[in-house]
Amino acid sequence: MVLTHLHADHVGWNTRAEGDAWVPTFPNARYLTSRTEWDYWAGVDMEEARRQMFRDSVHPVREAGLFDLIDVADEGTDVAPGVRLLPAPGHTPGQVAVELSSRGETALVTGDSIHHPVQMAHPELCSCVDVAPELAARTRNQVLGSLAGTSTLLLGSHFPPPTAGHVLREDGGFRLVPAPSGVTPIGG
Repeated sequence: MVLTHLHADHVGWNTRAEGDAWVPTFPNARYLTSRTEWDYWAGVDMEEARRQMFRDSVHPVREAGLFDLIDVADEGTDVAPGVRLLPAPGHTPGQVAVELSSRGETALVTGDSIHHPVQMAHPELCSCVDVAPELAARTRNQVLGSLAGTSTLLLGSHFPPPTAGHVLREDGGFRLVPAPSGVTPIGG
């Protein structure tokens, strides 16, 4: 499992309650995150709610020996065949995007580097929870610029439907062209 970053909405399913303890949801899986992400949160003074989230959703996986820290190179790091982690800092210092490749096709899971499609038209718009807003905006511009006009499918982690599409340049920004779902409605 790739943890794009260590926020509650991206690690909350790591564990499940078993009696009075939190245990890994997938005990045979590896849970991967960037070393930069771990090092940041290990060194920052967290409020109690975030410390609690680490106690129930991150530390049990680490204590079970299932938590792997990955040194993510600037050009990306392969972690499995067809799975590459790409640095996407700004929302958090060690956030990664996940590039998936198979049969000559590529998709990119954005993590929270792009929260909402409106940020495609206005990449300078930041989330109130971005740790480094200016860096987040630069990362967003770089990601969108690298995808614009390519066949790579963008998968927005928090996008409302349509959550997937292709990126086009438009009016000084970018636009998502929804990918066909390939699903035929019942009775259609």
